[in-house]
Amino acid sequence: MTYYYYIAADRPFKFSEGQLDAWQVDRDIEDYIDGFDVPIQLEMFSLEKEKELFPLFLCIKYHFEHFPTSTVQIANYLNSNIEDCTIDKKKSIYLKELTDPKQLALDVGELITIKN
Repeated sequence: MTYYYYIAADRPFKFSEGQLDAWQVDRDIEDYIDGFDVPIQLEMFSLEKEKELFPLFLCIKYHFEHFPTSTVQIANYLNSNIEDCTIDKKKSIYLKELTDPKQLALDVGELITIKN
């Protein structure tokens, strides 16, 4: 069992290598993970410390600079073939309200939607 952050967006989510420790997902990932409204693009190991949240925070800000009308969704998800994981809690936030990387600290099964 491994905990992952999944990052989804309706526009291409780009970042510089070394900027964020994430990787592209297979297109069929959405057959296994429910709850997203936009395509899942990236996965990364779950973030636990504030210093690990900061690169993700910066990438989101960068994304909205290039795609101001985009929607981004992030979920903390347990990837397991033993236990089912579902999105139990959804919350939304406007980009202007996203002021602290700690706001991206999600519980397992929690999804946040960010819009401008």
